[in-house]
Amino acid sequence: MDRKKRLKIQKGVRIAIQIVFLLLAPAVFTSAFAGVKYIFTQLASAQMLEWSAFLKALLGICLFTIIFGRFFCGYACAFGTLGDLLYMFSAFVQKKTKKKLPKIPEKAGSYFRKIKYLILAGVVVTCLLGVYDKFRGSSPWDVFSRLTSLQLPGRAYLVGSIILLLIMVGMIWEERFFCKYLCPMGAVFSLLPILPVSLYCRDRESCINGCSACKRQCPVSLDIDGDTKDSGECIQCNQCLTACPKENIHTGIKIKGNEIWLIIGKAVVLLDICYLLQLTR
Repeated sequence: MDRKKRLKIQKGVRIAIQIVFLLLAPAVFTSAFAGVKYIFTQLASAQMLEWSAFLKALLGICLFTIIFGRFFCGYACAFGTLGDLLYMFSAFVQKKTKKKLPKIPEKAGSYFRKIKYLILAGVVVTCLLGVYDKFRGSSPWDVFSRLTSLQLPGRAYLVGSIILLLIMVGMIWEERFFCKYLCPMGAVFSLLPILPVSLYCRDRESCINGCSACKRQCPVSLDIDGDTKDSGECIQCNQCLTACPKENIHTGIKIKGNEIWLIIGKAVVLLDICYLLQLTR
């Protein structure tokens, strides 16, 4: 099967999985994020952690990520899917008008990636100080949480709504803008230890000199090496693997030709977890 056909099939499967999770489990991101806030809010008030729905969501998705990598980010996160849809529309318009938006330089992007860790730290600190609720109306994630539960944000969420709109502009501008630079849950997931068997690796000795097909296709602009310091940034979208003209990229388990079935299998496992955690509609 040629590379273009592989990419087309892979993208089709990914979009189908994203739509399924968007329809059946749109609130997983916000539930897991609420779990982070719950832990530090309880610590601040010196109260015992209870086995709450939010804590279950956080631990369940984190455990899945440790085993399978950040597949949730690449295939199941409603916020990520929103970004992909907006960027797909943007890419279509750019192609039709033959005018491309300027990209964020790679060096600047490497610094911008650190912003999401600062945001996570800010959330943790405000929870520990017991003042997070005072900023609720300014939180784009709380606005998004209301939207995924089919509630319109009121006037109290005006600032958060404006910030969410600005984030959506960024999503139009750059692929996976939010995931790369701003997502606090992405910061949590990137800090988790991921089993080596789920990391992408590249057989460099077989690569074509000067080829950068994998990096050009990567929505988060990574070099594909499972042992790099940035491996936790990989969202497991599989685009690098299908883009490689030599088929040199693989996870710890080499299953050349059956990658799509592995993706579907991961999606089924994740959907089962969401069902068990009562995160599906």
